[in-house]
Amino acid sequence: MKPLKLALTLCIGLCVSSCIKDPPPQLELSSDNITISSNGDPFTIEIKSNISWEIVTNLPDWLLIGTLSGQGNATIQVQGVPNTKYSRTSDVVISSTDKGKKLSASLRITQLVLNFKFDKIDILLEEDGKSVAVTLYTEGEWSVVNCSDWCMVNPTSGTGKSTINISALPNPRKKERTGSIFFKYYDKGESISITQKGNPLNNMPPEKPELIFPANNSIDISTYPHFSWRCSDSDGDTLTYTICLSNDGVNFTEYGHYTEEKGYIDNECKTAVTYYYKIKADDGDNGITYSDTYSFKTLHRPVYGDGEVITYMQSHKPKPVMLVFTGDGYIKQDCNVGGLFESNAIEGIEALFSVEPYKTYRDYFSVFIVFAHSLESGATQKDQNIFKMTAFSTAFEDKSTSMTTNTDKAFEYARKVPGLTEYSINNTCVFMMVNQNRYAGTCWMWPSGRSVAICPVSQRTGTTGYESIILHEGGGHGFGRLHDEYVNNNTQIPSSEVASNRASQSAGMFLNVDFINDPQKILWSHFIGLTGYNRAGVFEGAALYRYGAWRSEETNCMINNLKYYSVACREQIVKRILTISGEGYTLEKFLDNDWVRSPGASTDIETKAFDPKTFVPLAPPVVVR
Repeated sequence: MKPLKLALTLCIGLCVSSCIKDPPPQLELSSDNITISSNGDPFTIEIKSNISWEIVTNLPDWLLIGTLSGQGNATIQVQGVPNTKYSRTSDVVISSTDKGKKLSASLRITQLVLNFKFDKIDILLEEDGKSVAVTLYTEGEWSVVNCSDWCMVNPTSGTGKSTINISALPNPRKKERTGSIFFKYYDKGESISITQKGNPLNNMPPEKPELIFPANNSIDISTYPHFSWRCSDSDGDTLTYTICLSNDGVNFTEYGHYTEEKGYIDNECKTAVTYYYKIKADDGDNGITYSDTYSFKTLHRPVYGDGEVITYMQSHKPKPVMLVFTGDGYIKQDCNVGGLFESNAIEGIEALFSVEPYKTYRDYFSVFIVFAHSLESGATQKDQNIFKMTAFSTAFEDKSTSMTTNTDKAFEYARKVPGLTEYSINNTCVFMMVNQNRYAGTCWMWPSGRSVAICPVSQRTGTTGYESIILHEGGGHGFGRLHDEYVNNNTQIPSSEVASNRASQSAGMFLNVDFINDPQKILWSHFIGLTGYNRAGVFEGAALYRYGAWRSEETNCMINNLKYYSVACREQIVKRILTISGEGYTLEKFLDNDWVRSPGASTDIETKAFDPKTFVPLAPPVVVR
């Protein structure tokens, strides 16, 4: 019986075993959608499975998953890299193939962006520097990486929401001071601006004025002398200047109350006499400082001779930038000391150096006036059948603003300046004043760098006056080697014109315009989006054509003679100044000294009055190849 029972038991077992089926393949996740913190804190997902599985998605670099494959049930850990940019999402697919049947499960992972905000970003501290509390809202780690040396921060690092105390040393000056505190969190940075009030009782006197012109012991100075200097005030007070003049170096007479760093003596000085002068700076708050005392000797005769040179500005740089002012249509009587020729030249020079960047870089320049006697006053005006016998045969060619002059003779007179070599000629501009009250002007330019800017002494006001012509033709085209940015052709710029302009650009000219509109590649791309340069952009319409040429700002001198150069124009002017001087250009140098980044109030008025339909632009420059 026992063998029979055993056989029966085996038979029943086999029958039961053959009736039990394998469980169906399973692949499930505890969640199909999760959100991880901006810090990337770990998060777990349960996998319920009875088969082998693997993650088949190429994971983004910000997402870390501890286990990428396995068999059966599992717990996997999901972690993110701290996110300081923007909210981001990735779809992760877990897949398996079991006996030819493919199973998959999807998991959407979203990571929030790191919160990093202060309850205030502009902090005003009292003059004593008393602490102010700032609340930082964040989930991550942070630290202070830079701070103005007079500021104090406590704590300087932390994690998560923090209260930060900001204080300062007592302000020893009357003027408020500003600084910044820079915070770092992961790969990002944020800053807080700090302003500390000044102490009105702590007035500092002005710095000692630095005399520029006349230079000490200079000779042949006009009997109507002008003076220029530099001065600053650490409190930012508006300074008033007085010229103190003496003929014995002991007893001084005071002249004028000037608010600019230049001035004139109304009374004529005697010829061939040595004078002594100094400048008094007054901050209006009992702070007065005197400069050193310099001497100069006036001219020994009342009329400048033909070809005679006087130095208006003398740079003390080893390699000064040299500019020459001469004129046409001035008869001998106009060339007397303090006469029409000299006063027109001084007006033009001061107009040039009243506008940035020439104003800031004034001490890089030596400026000379070369007198030229004409037989007749005025200039030839062919459109009116008026012909004059003048030193340089300057002419208004037609009813437009186009002009010509004898450029060879202009350079001949420029060479009368002591030390002006052929190399210097290629790094200068000859400003050709024209003794004619008419709005016009043309600049003749050479790829070598030399130029002659023809500038009539127009008595008009605003953007069609003499000063604006000087800025456009001489400061813009002549020295700056800039292109026009106005439009007189409402068409696409022809490819032949683009090629011609590109050739000029290869010679260092016309780099204030471009013929592509990609803000990442355009010539002034490094200013677009830069803090403080919100005017910089890509504006279509330049190089005389409406379409296919672009400029850096909406308005500036090279459009309608405004007393303001755009950032692309300023950069080219500064590049040339620093290159000629031997210092070399860097963007950092430019930014450190680029003070005026938008037009002033008076320029805004001229801009609003500008009507492109009626405005007559100055003639385009002539490139002599």
